[in-house]
Amino acid sequence: MKIQIIIIATITLFSLPAFAGNEPPLDMQIIGNFSLKVTQQRKPDIPKPSVPEKDDKLTSAMSPYGLISIVGYEDKSGSGLTVFDSFGHKLNSFKLDDGHDHHRYEPKFINSATQILVAHDLFEGDASHRIVYDVRDVRTGKLIKKFEGTDRLEYYAASSQKYIAFMDDKHIDMYDFVHWHLLWSAPIPNDDMYVLPSAEFVNDAKQILIYYSKGGQIYDVRDVKTGKLIKKFESTSHYIFEHHISPSQKLIVFHSSTHIDMYSMVDWRLLWSVPGKMWVNSNRKEQIKLERFFPSGNYYVIGSSLGKVVVFNATTGQIIRTIQAYKVIPCCSTGIGDITLDQKGEFLLIGSESPSIHQEEAAVLWKKSFAPVQIWRVSDGKLVASFTQSASEINALVWDPKGRYVAFLDTEFTVQQTYGSDKGLPPIPNIHLCIWQPETGGFTRIQSPSSGPLTISSDGNSIILGDADSKDNNVIFNIQ
Repeated sequence: MKIQIIIIATITLFSLPAFAGNEPPLDMQIIGNFSLKVTQQRKPDIPKPSVPEKDDKLTSAMSPYGLISIVGYEDKSGSGLTVFDSFGHKLNSFKLDDGHDHHRYEPKFINSATQILVAHDLFEGDASHRIVYDVRDVRTGKLIKKFEGTDRLEYYAASSQKYIAFMDDKHIDMYDFVHWHLLWSAPIPNDDMYVLPSAEFVNDAKQILIYYSKGGQIYDVRDVKTGKLIKKFESTSHYIFEHHISPSQKLIVFHSSTHIDMYSMVDWRLLWSVPGKMWVNSNRKEQIKLERFFPSGNYYVIGSSLGKVVVFNATTGQIIRTIQAYKVIPCCSTGIGDITLDQKGEFLLIGSESPSIHQEEAAVLWKKSFAPVQIWRVSDGKLVASFTQSASEINALVWDPKGRYVAFLDTEFTVQQTYGSDKGLPPIPNIHLCIWQPETGGFTRIQSPSSGPLTISSDGNSIILGDADSKDNNVIFNIQ
């Protein structure tokens, strides 16, 4: 049976620099009937700026498309920032010292890279730790605006670059991003010192969602321009109340140990609710491990800690399909590590978490039949393809738009040896990029220098491993 595999969303890559050529990836292993040719693009030789050796104070930032970079410096005269163009040519430098003891600098480009927001920790003798945010002109270093607060002061910038909110555990201030005018202020009645309030802009930055703790977890929806309270959501639990927003920003789901509630973000009306008792297993309590919205099928999909996948109609709450991808037996179990759906909403691609082995001897046969990557048809819940050449953690699943392959990251953890007092060392991840052809069963495994993410080109002929917008922090593979 031929399986047509289509990517969820086509991605148009930015113009890439000219490369000197291609070379086979290092540590590439081909197994079975694998008919694709995989080569790795060589990186161009771009001059790097000459800067002092970095320490905790000397952080850096790069503007969108890598046109300008800013690097921190420290010398006998003090500390500051140096601005470079994309070829490593120095444009200017400016000092940031103001007589205080600064622990670190964190610059970030804002307002179409014409300004930078510089965050730095500030200590004055034995005084309490504070945070200062400077807004400066990129070209001249001129100070435009300064914000100072406690060590819990954070900022949240709208993607539209029109609004920015500064918030600590007791207060929020909303500013016009362009002219830096204060639009409104509001108190935050947070009563838990261990829960730091957070926020995000929603509905095309027309509203802001603020979450904090007051006898339970609270979500406030406010108008960005006026600060007017539009909606309040409350939970009786501090730690198991979470939310997830659809890519269209039209739906928001809240889930806890008792309920899954879906709301419309247009009018903040409850669309449907499912009791949390559906997550109780006879032997172990089942929990939500991940959730995804898929506009192609109007699906809301959740994966559980015990290997179950449930597909809902996102607007009605009807359960379309329940799939037990991984069996739960006394010796071992695994949760859902990643899920993705094809563009037509016909096939689910499912990846596992790292398996939990309770009885090593009894798990031998289970490991031989374990398929960490699976393809299921939504219409009838039938398993149509499975990948068994791993017993590791799977993530970053992507489809080839042409239906030739599936790509994902396969992570295996190696336990570190401990001696004497050196105990409790974290396991070392060993990551591979896997490219699998479900029709033939053939695949290639490539040692990965990065933990992701994976981005695929609109024609499926290129895979970017790492940050797709960065020239320095990614590896590009060509697929033929």
